Amino acid sequence: MYRKRILKALANLLKRPICKVLFYIGGMALVLGLSGAFSDGRTVWNTILDIIKSPDTLSLLFAGLISLGALKILGWFEGYMEESMKIEDNHHKIIAQYERHSPFNDKNATLARERLVEENKKPTEANINAKIGEEQKARQKETFAHKYGTILTLSLVKEETPKRFRDPAMETDKRKERWKNRVAARKVRDKALDGKERERAVKSAKRYLEGALDICSLNVFANVSGDTAIRFDDHTEEHVLPSFVIAHADELLQAHKNSQKKNSNTVRLNDFTYDADNHQLVLDTGRSTYYHMLITNRCMDYRFANGLSIREVYEYEDHICSLKNSKFGNQIGINGLIVTSDGYVLVEKRGRKKITWKNKFAQSISLAMKLDDLNMTRWDMLKETPEEAQSVLGGIIQKTVKSNFGLLPEEDYIDFKMEDNFLGLARDLLEGGKPNLYFYLYADKTAAELKTLLEENVRNTDANHPKKRPVISTSKLDSDYYLIPFDQIAINFNYCMFAKRKDILRVNRKVVKRCGLLKTAWDRTGNAINRVVRPTLKRECGEALLVTLAYMQMCERWRKEKKS
Repeated sequence: MYRKRILKALANLLKRPICKVLFYIGGMALVLGLSGAFSDGRTVWNTILDIIKSPDTLSLLFAGLISLGALKILGWFEGYMEESMKIEDNHHKIIAQYERHSPFNDKNATLARERLVEENKKPTEANINAKIGEEQKARQKETFAHKYGTILTLSLVKEETPKRFRDPAMETDKRKERWKNRVAARKVRDKALDGKERERAVKSAKRYLEGALDICSLNVFANVSGDTAIRFDDHTEEHVLPSFVIAHADELLQAHKNSQKKNSNTVRLNDFTYDADNHQLVLDTGRSTYYHMLITNRCMDYRFANGLSIREVYEYEDHICSLKNSKFGNQIGINGLIVTSDGYVLVEKRGRKKITWKNKFAQSISLAMKLDDLNMTRWDMLKETPEEAQSVLGGIIQKTVKSNFGLLPEEDYIDFKMEDNFLGLARDLLEGGKPNLYFYLYADKTAAELKTLLEENVRNTDANHPKKRPVISTSKLDSDYYLIPFDQIAINFNYCMFAKRKDILRVNRKVVKRCGLLKTAWDRTGNAINRVVRPTLKRECGEALLVTLAYMQMCERWRKEKKS
């Protein structure tokens, strides 16, 4: 037993770069000793100095150090590119592919053209898009349910219109239309699109210039009215992988070799219905595993040796198949944002070892619906009542927030209530239509108060804290967190978020007590330099964060006044 522990400790030690260098130097000394370099009568020290001064030794040492550095850089590059290998980087290509879900598709355009003719208006492309946009905004003012869904749009866009086009009197000016066409074509020039996909992407870029950014997710349910509860129709049948996926399972798992992963039993969404009479979203659920999701939903665009991908085999049409007919893992994801009383949202900058959205901005609440978190076995069933859904979903969200941030219900945020906190259900097109539930939590504090509380919770290492604050695991401190004003968030065409550093608050999660002096000093120094060198915070957003922001635009009940 002790021998295994010692060997395991040595193996972990040798993974560190400095230990590799020392091991390399020690190996060189051993080789020289065995070759008789120390047997000529001179002292060992003089012999070592002569060897070090030798050009051959310096060349070997330099070559070894370069090799170790190259391996380190190669490993970092593989980790950086892993996300692009598994999931298509070009979101606009996916949106263009699944064009039938777009509200601006040919069928809806024809209907809009007919309505414009009835209203004695000219059916130009701009007028048709405006008409469809009006109807879409009207639908977003009430609870929305659609079996197949429509592509979500976000209006937190960043695109500066040239001054000569900002005059309202020039709205229909030909120069402005030419500018839109030119800029839209330039935006999709480097997107590697051909034929119809390019035409659709240009249309999407023009809508972006008008203030609407298409998101690579389908809105299948939006709880705009804030009166919908969730109910489970649960089954214990296990999801069965398609034979093609089983045959390539080992190859697909290799796509996640640079990520931390652990298998677990999960709850799968088989289908859903909306009971309008009782204002209930009924989720038809079953069982799956985390690995099923990894080798289906999270590997949609990973290329096999034969050049094929999961998307090309199963989701090659111009629409994503329904949940009922989907062959993927489709575990239920739970995502959400923590909102402060003065309109700030807590956003995470993910680490490089995460399975999803590596080194990107993400929502502060992110988890999968795992049976372990529900204290259930795969044979236990969820009760078919709204109270059960309230207890289950609210419980795991509160458990996650407590574990990651040390926040407690009622004391730090308003207690979870399904009808209010539930925002919507969406399907991620990047992940083959994987279903995700979206929520928000309202912290009855200002951003400054929440920042102070989060930093105090990180410093707590006492399990018997007088205020019963939980001890946050050191492994949870890898990510960076920012409090950003919702109304000042801007997203560009490449899905990067912009925010002025002077307007945001950074939560200092790395403290000497938990992370050590060197790591804390490095973190604080880097942040201070960035505030001077990069006054604007810019980073690409994960898909789930974009969807959460879109739902929060639709459902504005999170804008509340702080309790007295």
